[in-house]
Amino acid sequence: MNSIAEQIKATVREIFMLQAQSNTDWIWKIREIKQSPEYKQAKDAYKKFALITSQGYSKKHDSLATFYTYNQLLEKFRKDAELKLSKIDFAVAKKLSGVEVEHVKCLHCGLGKDGFAEGTWHLTDKEGQLWLFSFDTIYAGGYNIQCMHVRTQYTIKKLKQQ
Repeated sequence: MNSIAEQIKATVREIFMLQAQSNTDWIWKIREIKQSPEYKQAKDAYKKFALITSQGYSKKHDSLATFYTYNQLLEKFRKDAELKLSKIDFAVAKKLSGVEVEHVKCLHCGLGKDGFAEGTWHLTDKEGQLWLFSFDTIYAGGYNIQCMHVRTQYTIKKLKQQ
């Protein structure tokens, strides 16, 4: 079971690290906004914060850009990426318990249309049965959730024999 997770993580790791770099670069741009003449001319904190939020940033993003150096922020996002990768071990163990996988083939792994990692793998068990293991990342949060967040969904599907 572990080797399956390791093979899947090997295909996903590079994407997660690219996302960590991209998130760091995006959040770091808050510092550029704060150096702009428009920001410096804003009279009060509300107008200054409005300039930041108009670019899609939240208070959390502002805090990250303020209290971390670039390298600290990048390291934080890389650690977050490693944590996401470690969750693949648990998901594989949970979804594939009882299945003895012989072969793993990556069908697709990359960034989806929303910019989050997604992937699909064909798994073949000892009896030659094909399985489809996939994950996708979605925005989550509803009326009773205080903040929008990202959630990764894992699915396993037994394919019909031909």
